[in-house]
Amino acid sequence: MAKPYKQIDIDKTWPAWKREIAERLNATRQSMKAASLAAGLGETFIRDALKRDKEPGHENLQKIREAIGLAPAAPTPLVGLVVEGKAQAGAFLDISLIDEDYEKPVLYAPRSKKYVEAKQYALQIVGDSMNRIFPEGSYVICANWAQTGLAFKHGMRLHVERHQGQLTEVTVKKLVIEDGNMFLEPESTNPVHKRLDLHGDEYSDILVKGIVVGVYQEMDI
Repeated sequence: MAKPYKQIDIDKTWPAWKREIAERLNATRQSMKAASLAAGLGETFIRDALKRDKEPGHENLQKIREAIGLAPAAPTPLVGLVVEGKAQAGAFLDISLIDEDYEKPVLYAPRSKKYVEAKQYALQIVGDSMNRIFPEGSYVICANWAQTGLAFKHGMRLHVERHQGQLTEVTVKKLVIEDGNMFLEPESTNPVHKRLDLHGDEYSDILVKGIVVGVYQEMDI
């Protein structure tokens, strides 16, 4: 005897792609496991995608839509994101000497759909303090931290400024939470880079400016 189909509970706050997939599965009475396997993905892929906050990659999303009989999704449009500067660990600059009137470059890259209400911008990665995941020369896409309304969570990659008087270091680090303490951890092959206390120290103050929501890298062809 076939196992009865269990309807997916659809959250009205879900983004459109989640609601569309769940509604289609409910209408066709196709299980998430069967649809995942039909798409050539792991048997829990759709279930996990509906539970998690982040969207699956465009290619996998297309596979799911094709497997359950939905039209292909339009590609994520590219938008102009202002490159606010460079993230370089250990490079302190005198912010009083920075010309605020110069025209900042624009990077055309996908905008994150998760933080639509927050300002999004780009930073160019310089140096090797995060080279395990962000190669030098790549760009990280960030959402303004204050506008996301998020709380700190282990594993976030954050855009932070470290201030020592008029000198400011702009960097990207991984947030590590251990025994209630929060640290900014480099993800580097170079041992010279050390972790920082999120709350700063007697010599410096740390300001969280944004959360990294994506990465963009131009390929040399």
